[in-house]
Amino acid sequence: MAIYKMSPEGIETQIQKTQKMVIVFIVVIVAITSSILIFKDREYDQSRIVSLSIFGILIVILFFYMRNKIKKTLTSSFESLEYEITTNSIIRRLNNIGDLEIMMDDIKFISKTKKGDYVIISDKGKMAISRHIEDLDNLLSKLPEVKDN
Repeated sequence: MAIYKMSPEGIETQIQKTQKMVIVFIVVIVAITSSILIFKDREYDQSRIVSLSIFGILIVILFFYMRNKIKKTLTSSFESLEYEITTNSIIRRLNNIGDLEIMMDDIKFISKTKKGDYVIISDKGKMAISRHIEDLDNLLSKLPEVKDN
């Protein structure tokens, strides 16, 4: 029985990637909302400018609050991610999500993605294995042969 976890560098990489997606999402929402408010009836009175300024300040405050909260949540989640290899199965454990177990006999194939992650395909479902797992080569050596995509 062997247990594999994400590397600290991998955790940081995943957090940064997720934060970038959240930033893009927030910017798009703010842009759409601002456009609707500004071009609603094409009048630029003082109250609309004040409303947009207050709205902008609240969004910035909310963004910084959410950024810290998201980072703590993601760090906790990624630190809890582990893969356990037994003689006849691989088990993925992750906080707040149930364990996923795939029996070695049920594995049809393991595919490597273009980004370098791996996906185990079986009759019962799929399991992703991050490229940021510590000692990934050792983990893969205990599984059937990997097929590149």
